[in-house]
Amino acid sequence: MLEQEKDQSKSDSIHHVIPNTSGGWAIKKEGESKEIKVFSNKEEAVKFAGVLSRQQDVKIIIHGRDGRIISTYTSDRGFRCARGLIIISPEFDDPLEEFGEYAHFKS
Repeated sequence: MLEQEKDQSKSDSIHHVIPNTSGGWAIKKEGESKEIKVFSNKEEAVKFAGVLSRQQDVKIIIHGRDGRIISTYTSDRGFRCARGLIIISPEFDDPLEEFGEYAHFKS
């Protein structure tokens, strides 16, 4: 295998921190059915996933109890979250003129 292909396959490897059926948390490689390791709490699983990411240069995706993605982690950037990146316009809460007749306020 060429060095470039090796680097590409390594960076494409994705591991997930997911809720475990026993109530704990697990790390699972994407596309695999078997869990790599199971933890009693999410904090331990995320901490181990961070070490795994740095050692093996893999992307980590952290899920919530409901299965939704909460954040991602790559060894070169650290944990990423959208909090603080989304800016809402100051006019966001202003009443829309089109709905004035339905509202309890006068526009």
